[in-house]
Amino acid sequence: MGNMKTQLSFASLSEIKTELLAVLAVDTQTSKDRDAKPQPALLTTDPAVVAAAAQVLASGEFKAGANETLLLHAPAGLAARRLLLVGLGKQAKATVHLVRNAAGTSVRFTKPRGIKELVFSLPESLTGSPLHAMARAAVEGAFVGDFDPDTYRSDRKDQSVQSFTLAAPANADKKISSQFTSVMTLLISWATKHRAYLDWKSIESDIVGPEKLDGLFESLAEGCDTMREVYLNARKIADAYPGSDAAKALLSMLKVGDEEKVISSGYLQKLKKHLADIMKSKFSMVQASRILPAPEDISKVKKPLKKLSFLPVPRTAFYYDIRGFYGKEEDGLIYLKGIINVKRAGKADLCFGVDGPVKVWINGKTAACIPGATNPIIPSQYKASAIWKEGDNEVTFAMLTNNTSNNRTSGLCAAKKSAK
Repeated sequence: MGNMKTQLSFASLSEIKTELLAVLAVDTQTSKDRDAKPQPALLTTDPAVVAAAAQVLASGEFKAGANETLLLHAPAGLAARRLLLVGLGKQAKATVHLVRNAAGTSVRFTKPRGIKELVFSLPESLTGSPLHAMARAAVEGAFVGDFDPDTYRSDRKDQSVQSFTLAAPANADKKISSQFTSVMTLLISWATKHRAYLDWKSIESDIVGPEKLDGLFESLAEGCDTMREVYLNARKIADAYPGSDAAKALLSMLKVGDEEKVISSGYLQKLKKHLADIMKSKFSMVQASRILPAPEDISKVKKPLKKLSFLPVPRTAFYYDIRGFYGKEEDGLIYLKGIINVKRAGKADLCFGVDGPVKVWINGKTAACIPGATNPIIPSQYKASAIWKEGDNEVTFAMLTNNTSNNRTSGLCAAKKSAK
């Protein structure tokens, strides 16, 4: 058995260029009289295909019995070089199982004739058989039909089929196929985000909160429902066209993003809550003061006066940027303050990165002083131990802008280390 490539086509049957086009047919005769003759009918309404097969169907040569075949060369009006009619038997008894058998029959028909590719037309209507079920069955039947028990014989001739294309019926949901590219793009984005979250969560008690993942957490928190919808759309396409390259790609990314977990009952609610807790536990609602005269010693700096005014600080990818609060030649002291929400009271470290001399207070008490801090900002480079209270905790930083030393201060990032 070779490496058969499976794919999907929404093109009109008459326009598909192929070595062999296989079309299914059923016997619509319902009379039980002994003399009643079969009434074969194609399971496609494509005008060119119907016209090409009309004469042979009328002749009685082809009866549409289960797995019965009839080959037409150079069918008029078709781009295909050959038209293969494959029977499913009585219309009332036609099932997905018989579609599977017919696909296998079509593949086996091509092999001894040296035909390496064929297009298999999925039926437009089959009672109780949805398109995705028929597509799955057809691909399964094709792979079984392509199996060669003599694969490892040294003198064997490779008769395997290289390409098996499913031709979607005219009434198929073309919107699903057309959405593949966009769905795949979205799936790659959401699956990798969710995987990053899961990987971090598995070790969160051993590391500081991931400042560089703030954007990812915010994106997940805002788009949980969208992520689930993307997963469901990807699964819909993969189930509709099993074995195809598109399905394989989608299934691969669904595995990366832990599809089972995302679509499980109640998971999104738990995810949203956890992400909300993560965001609350980060240094948030950050504000900075105007620049003040620089002290000689950062360790001697006191807490900011209550009357000092503060303005919101913009955040870059992972740190709060204070450069807009002072000029290029200006040197001095800037206070920053913000909130870290704690779920459970207790002792834990505040981990932070800063690129200038700094002093830190947590809930009004001195927690750390780093006179030699300089750029660049390295997340979690410094630690400050504190007893945290449940709920909001105020964290205040006093920073020297450090301009005169040519190591201009940019800002800081901070997060409370998760308790073990």
